Amino acid sequence: MKSRVLSIGLALVCAWFMTPTLARAGASADACGLYTRADAEGLFSQTVSDGVSRTTMFPAGESCRYSFTAKGDSYGITVRISTSAAIREEGINDSAADVMTRQKKARQAGGHAAETFSPVPGLGDDAFWNGSDLWVLQGDALVVVTVHSVLEGSFKDMTAARKAREDQDLALSQKAAQTVLPRLK
Repeated sequence: MKSRVLSIGLALVCAWFMTPTLARAGASADACGLYTRADAEGLFSQTVSDGVSRTTMFPAGESCRYSFTAKGDSYGITVRISTSAAIREEGINDSAADVMTRQKKARQAGGHAAETFSPVPGLGDDAFWNGSDLWVLQGDALVVVTVHSVLEGSFKDMTAARKAREDQDLALSQKAAQTVLPRLK
């Protein structure tokens, strides 16, 4: 009896984890196709790993990560694409625009998040930077770009170094988004 209960429990857990992935399979975008290894290598002027594609949740979609090592640390870029169709299938939000509106409200209302929130004009239909990720709404797609780049130079203190890294990562994130946006259909 115990093993049957365990088997049923395991089956339920597997079904719970697999259902969102299977349900979204037809509605998600190919993140590694929209932002390629060649794009990442051009961005960093560095050889990067093959793209690692993952299904994402909240919001539903797909991400692609390219990475490289330098100075004994890991660096890279993750591009996440969430379509309105995949978001609706997930059942939490209504669309890419709905996710964008909720994210902006939440970040503008919260302490540290409000300090790092910055609108990014002229990119997609709507865009903001949260201090580490660039969120861009373009039609029925939400694109989230996260860059962790090598920071060269010396700085007077950690605050100046953090600011320089944030500025550099934002600029690289914008460049990556400008590559992805025209490829969205």
